[in-house]
Amino acid sequence: EQAELNWRNPKVVAEFDMIMKFWLDKGVAGFRVDVFNMLIKDARFRDNPSSRSEDGLELRILGQRPVHNISQPELHRILRHWRRKANSYSGGRLLLGETTLVYEPTKVADFYGNQDEMDLAFNFSYTQSPFRRDALRAVVESTDAAISNPDWPVWTNSNHDQSRFPTRWAGGDERKIRCAMMMLMTLEGTPVLYYGDELGMPDTFVPPWKMKDPVGRRFWPLNPGRDRARTPMPWRDAAGAGFTKRGVRPWLPFGDLSRSVSLQERRKDSTLKYTRDLISVRKQSDDLKFGWYETIHTDSPVWMWRRGDGTIVAINMSDMPSDTNGIFGQVLIGTARRLDGRNLNGMLHLEPWEGAIVRLAHSSR
Repeated sequence: EQAELNWRNPKVVAEFDMIMKFWLDKGVAGFRVDVFNMLIKDARFRDNPSSRSEDGLELRILGQRPVHNISQPELHRILRHWRRKANSYSGGRLLLGETTLVYEPTKVADFYGNQDEMDLAFNFSYTQSPFRRDALRAVVESTDAAISNPDWPVWTNSNHDQSRFPTRWAGGDERKIRCAMMMLMTLEGTPVLYYGDELGMPDTFVPPWKMKDPVGRRFWPLNPGRDRARTPMPWRDAAGAGFTKRGVRPWLPFGDLSRSVSLQERRKDSTLKYTRDLISVRKQSDDLKFGWYETIHTDSPVWMWRRGDGTIVAINMSDMPSDTNGIFGQVLIGTARRLDGRNLNGMLHLEPWEGAIVRLAHSSR
């Protein structure tokens, strides 16, 4: 539980100014602001309208549509106030917002203001989409159209409020896990890793009698809750998992230790090694760090996009192999690693659920 504060009360704003100053003076890089667009409620405290049959399961369970308790216009005044506080420190400080946007996810662009509100604002319509090319591509394209330079999107595959992507999207399939990681590291925007993503860490089953999350405790089995994505990080494949001492029972149970850090660091073909290599490729590529996004439409099930002038990302999101013609360049990294460093002379062959990042032989739009 946590208090519901009245952000129309200047004493609340002043108290948080003191809290922010305390941490900013200590040199923190910034703040992640939880569900910031629900800070301010309707000034008249009107009731939300009832949910409808066509609404999602969560809203139908809730019984109402969040209209008067979300994204109120007075919110922007608070965000601009925080931005001035953050910018008063040398080099500025990051404001990363977690948003709840049920109906219009592209409205996330509103919270960037005129570079005077949030630096970054999560768009969870991406995370909550099915793992299909057309669904994910539609979110990326609409976000790209809504958030324009110098503003910048932010992407994540998992977070603490929903099933982990290796379970939710990939169903434990290593090929799909690697495709999802390649997407995250190559879309236009800032990638955010949730702990364990770099390991391909799946959900951990938490029985209802061990649950701590009030959502799961209230709605089990209709909603299994969020604890499944909050279990301890598996550092070692040993008692305590390197998270606690041997014999100590953690707050939530340990999951599968076969994807522990210690095991994966000993394997050359591990998900952890692949993730680190992806990050390295991104760091060395100005296209992947700063380049614009453009969808390349194909007749195949391959989701292909250009980043900047000289880089193409191609991911076969199907159970059938696929050939794409007209690609000349060198593969920087592939999900299966068999294509790494290969020179392409016009054709890229991808196996089912395989992806590749290609540096083009010539840069042209």
